[in-house]
Amino acid sequence: MSSTTESFAQRLRELRRRHFGPRGKADFARRLQLTADDYDKLERGHVPPGDLIIRICEATGEDLQWLLTGVAARGTVVISGARGRHQTLLADIAALLDSRPELSSPIEAFVSLLQRGPAPGASRGPLPPPRSLIPLLGPRAVSSLGLAARAPEQAALVSLDPADAAKLRVTRHARLLELRRVDAEASAATADVLGELSGADDTAEFLDQPQLAETFPGVFGVWLDTSDMSPMFEPGDAALVCPTAPARVGRPALCSSVDQPDIRCRMWLGADETGALQLGRLGDGARESVPADHVTWSLEVLYRLSPAA
Repeated sequence: MSSTTESFAQRLRELRRRHFGPRGKADFARRLQLTADDYDKLERGHVPPGDLIIRICEATGEDLQWLLTGVAARGTVVISGARGRHQTLLADIAALLDSRPELSSPIEAFVSLLQRGPAPGASRGPLPPPRSLIPLLGPRAVSSLGLAARAPEQAALVSLDPADAAKLRVTRHARLLELRRVDAEASAATADVLGELSGADDTAEFLDQPQLAETFPGVFGVWLDTSDMSPMFEPGDAALVCPTAPARVGRPALCSSVDQPDIRCRMWLGADETGALQLGRLGDGARESVPADHVTWSLEVLYRLSPAA
């Protein structure tokens, strides 16, 4: 038997095992309208006539060129050597390409990206959409964005297009605590803080928490650099607030006033008998009195972000 004939017989046996199983000779023979003996001759190296070769391809949906030569025709998909669970997927792709050949280029591009794998040095998978990244602002960023003079009603305080988002990497890990929960410490979740590894701008940090961003539209955080609210907040913690959650009496709040450029984190104690707002500092127990018309905005602190231990 020549090598060409043997190769054809081997590919025929592969088709039979793939489509009819290792004991499917009789079923394959019936599909081809052959007796069991005539089909057995094909697997032993007998070369079939042209019309029978066509019937083999029609019965299996396989590529004629591959059956004859072992090389797939361009634009076709041959399920050679595929595992059983992959055959349906590959067959669906083949049918899609048959019905819509214009999709061949985008499918090839997608497969090329998968084969290329992650970029060298990448430390994480694909980032979520930019809208799910929560801005973490430093004291200088608060002033530069004008938040001290206006309410932060916009959902996106820091513009971030997809190209910029792709440059972000995990710069540190943190613990996210929901302050309204009594068991907040026990239920703290680990969170990733993202930033540009080469950047020193304190506006270029974001919290990767899609569910939190969806639950509280416009949520943002401000890094704290004082011990005014210790031990509830320490320097290096961030207070997270939402523009739709105003300050509540007895709860920590971020507030801005016209007489102080920096955003303050304080206990919101409400107004006294003169109408002045009372802001408490946990660090030293002092109380600050601010005329109500001097406060530009005040928001309840919903979460605390702390460095991971």
